[in-house]
Amino acid sequence: MAKMIPDLIPSTIENAGERYFYEKARELPETYTVFYSYKYSIDDDRTDPYGLREADFVIVHPNYGFVVVEVKEGEVQYSNGIWQEFKGGTYQQLSKAPLKQARDSMFAILNRYRAVSHDHDFPLRFRYALCFPDTTRKTGMTPEDLHEESCWTSSDMEDLEGKVKAIFATYDKRSPIDATKQLITKVLSPSFRMFSTLDDQLDILTNQAAIILTEEQERILEETEEDHRKIFFGAAGTGKTFIGMKKAIDLAEQGKKVLLTCYNKHLVTVFNKYASHKNIIGTNFHDFLTETLKNNGYSFDEPSDFNEFYEETLPNLMYDLFSLKEENEKFDAIIVDEGQDFKESWYLCLDEMVKKDGHFYIFADRHQNLFGNGLDSLKDFQMSKHKLTINLRNTQKINEWCQPLIENSKLRYRLTGGMPVEYFAWKDYQDEKRLVEKELNKLISKGLSPHKITILSTHRKEKSSLKDLNTIGSGQWPIVPLEQSNQYGIKFSTIRAFKGLESDVVFIIGVKKNSPVCTPADIYVGGTRARFLLKIFHDEVWSMEDVGKRQF
Repeated sequence: MAKMIPDLIPSTIENAGERYFYEKARELPETYTVFYSYKYSIDDDRTDPYGLREADFVIVHPNYGFVVVEVKEGEVQYSNGIWQEFKGGTYQQLSKAPLKQARDSMFAILNRYRAVSHDHDFPLRFRYALCFPDTTRKTGMTPEDLHEESCWTSSDMEDLEGKVKAIFATYDKRSPIDATKQLITKVLSPSFRMFSTLDDQLDILTNQAAIILTEEQERILEETEEDHRKIFFGAAGTGKTFIGMKKAIDLAEQGKKVLLTCYNKHLVTVFNKYASHKNIIGTNFHDFLTETLKNNGYSFDEPSDFNEFYEETLPNLMYDLFSLKEENEKFDAIIVDEGQDFKESWYLCLDEMVKKDGHFYIFADRHQNLFGNGLDSLKDFQMSKHKLTINLRNTQKINEWCQPLIENSKLRYRLTGGMPVEYFAWKDYQDEKRLVEKELNKLISKGLSPHKITILSTHRKEKSSLKDLNTIGSGQWPIVPLEQSNQYGIKFSTIRAFKGLESDVVFIIGVKKNSPVCTPADIYVGGTRARFLLKIFHDEVWSMEDVGKRQF
């Protein structure tokens, strides 16, 4: 893969033709360096504030030299010495002649190299080319100053390296490394240090993800508006929580009384942040049962069997209570998030709590079934089903990473690119702690804010490799427990407590082979919490291939 300067998410490039060429240029071998939107001054003194020009792309190879590429969208022709584009049903003269732009850029870069290196001769080749990514064919004769091999169509992009080599044809063997090094570091590179921090890159992704999520929310809500009882099945990252919250807000604004509930208490903080409304009760399922029953005169002794008390006693009492209530005392709508955590008897309880003609929505992912409750009861529930198939949280790289773990389901993505998932093998907990600190230091030194990082452990902190630490890394950044996530620092949580939540960057630590708290479901849940960057720290005998073979 070529080194791209600046290294952008291609979808952030507005011009479709330049975006397409950028994606193809990225596929060049790693020996190439590609500059996008290189700006230069028309005079060497750079005294004219309005004298800036731009080269769409500059492709540099240490053995060949450099080629400037001008990219033009649409259909273009050259006739009677004039460059024209097909626009509004007819050919019109281009405001700027692309060939002149490419040639001027090439000589400007060459002159700048001479000034910087004090060397009159650039020892390699220098060329220019035109690319028309919306076209597939060429006809007629090219101008004398445009070589046939330097005029590219969309089909030529399938072998971009071949086209670059064809332009140079032959090249000199004279000490090229120093020349191209100076060209890159002293001439081309300074103007392209736009994305100097990881925070900048993550902010771009965050803004893009927010737009995508909003569009997908509106589409799904519109499609399901007339259906008052529905189960939404979707893998991690398909927007279940945010779609559920948006449904809750829409119904609340219509004056309806809404219960928005889940099993994970930490997820309630997300409800309170994004779905706060006077008509919405956002709460943990069992907390709501306990409080409601107490308010209706029930009293509880210390249970001898906590599992039986929470799994059966409380739901059964709540069912009995609401079975006696009038319709106007029940909820207009009930929305359940992380529905795979709920038992069948809990759903029977909830069904009794909602009005007969009320709204009942359940959002679930069977791949996140960490508590073994199963989803068979949901499949038999008399509700229509809707499958969510687009990953709205994770980048392409993380989506591809989790794909082998999702049985019989192809999850599409909208956030293209991203950083590959990384693995770090450790010998013992001391070694793991060293590796974690090293990677934290590396990311933060690149401009990543510590609060964008979450460490997810298979065990609680006191049983993890970080048990003796309250701060971590060279900057002594605080390790903040999930209960205090509003504080500044690096968040720490178990994988299971963080289910339903998300973080820009996730470190999964304590991964061991055959561990009961490190099942394929745990790895899937932990990894899909990462929106943009995922690093996994594991013992030397553990392998991701073993996890992929054990689909769940």
